[in-house]
Amino acid sequence: MQKFTDFICNHTKTILYITLVLIVLSIIGFSLTKVNYDILVYLPEEIETVKGQDILTDDFDMGAYSIATIKNAKNKDIIKLEEAIKQIEGVNEVMSIYDILGSSIPLEMLPNDIINIAHKDNTDLIFITFSESTSAKKTRSEERRVGKECNCG
Repeated sequence: MQKFTDFICNHTKTILYITLVLIVLSIIGFSLTKVNYDILVYLPEEIETVKGQDILTDDFDMGAYSIATIKNAKNKDIIKLEEAIKQIEGVNEVMSIYDILGSSIPLEMLPNDIINIAHKDNTDLIFITFSESTSAKKTRSEERRVGKECNCG
């Protein structure tokens, strides 16, 4: 241990230079690394999960989905927002509780179990499906646009 501490004390400048070079290389590597949260991209094509994702994407145009939460919005505003989101390229379906109820039926008519899921704490859920997979560039850019559209991303 004494030799190691003597080496560090005698070569401090060299150790600092090596550390700086490694930090610069780490920053470059970090900035060039793309993060993909879709684990299916890393799995082999023959796994059933990947095959299922391909079937959803190719046969049903449902490659990815997002759930947006909207706070303190009126049902008419949520329906308008759904229509605006539907106009975005790459969006397949947009659904909320108001697709079933419309804007004329009050939420209080529903059972409490459903209200606690669909409209808890004055927050509504909007379910959005995309035509391509989660990791597709088009889907990622559309998710960002949807987030801006509904002020939730």
